[in-house]
Amino acid sequence: MIHHKKRIVGMFLLCVAIIWYIFYKPTFLMNGNNKKNIVETIQSLNDANQSIEIVKIYDFKKDRYVAYLHDNIPAYIHFEKNTVGNYKFIDADYGYTGLENKTEENLQVFPLFRGYKDGKPLPLNLLVITNYENTVAKLGVRVVNATGSTEKSEINVSTPSASILTMYKASEAFSLEYKYFDKNGKLIK
Repeated sequence: MIHHKKRIVGMFLLCVAIIWYIFYKPTFLMNGNNKKNIVETIQSLNDANQSIEIVKIYDFKKDRYVAYLHDNIPAYIHFEKNTVGNYKFIDADYGYTGLENKTEENLQVFPLFRGYKDGKPLPLNLLVITNYENTVAKLGVRVVNATGSTEKSEINVSTPSASILTMYKASEAFSLEYKYFDKNGKLIK
């Protein structure tokens, strides 16, 4: 009788372990520990047949942002380091296609997650990613806060590239304005 109960408990635990593995297996595989796993994670989220090119990897404390091109479209994926030291998938932004303005399609700006310290927002980081068709040499960004205050900054870009632009005066409510310049400094758009 006792032997029979042990067998039933053992079978039950085995079934629970198998079911748990089936449902959580994708989370074990979706990590950003190395380039191979990053590419596999990106392909598992989208089309496995698309071309993926990692442009640059940024590590900020426990956050990892990977700028990449999928079929030459700028995008990024975000991982967070867990207590074991593995980078687990958090979210991704795949970029925009079919825009009327090809400049904006070939150079895309992604605001990254902002934390808070002492109830105030930390500086705003913008991830700027360009593809092979980019014609912009310099990007001008202006932050307009809800209070009316502004901050301007510029960043040089190339093809393909990824850069972080930090805006220190962005409040909680703001808008972004962009200016695009060619290699001769002439305004595009």
